[in-house]
Amino acid sequence: MNLSDLLKQDLVEKFESDKEQIENELDNANKKMTSAKNVLGINEWGLAYVTAYNVMLHAGRA
Repeated sequence: MNLSDLLKQDLVEKFESDKEQIENELDNANKKMTSAKNVLGINEWGLAYVTAYNVMLHAGRA
């Protein structure tokens, strides 16, 4: 199944973001990256992993 099929079946919808939304997502990613580094510094590996995952999520959304 490709994107065209998903759009035709209304399983996904087309979305166009604007520059402000992209900047907000990147800003969130940068803030979370700082948090991940701080948590890593106190050897909280699991929390650092989850936070880093959220960094990637926000960066990908941007």
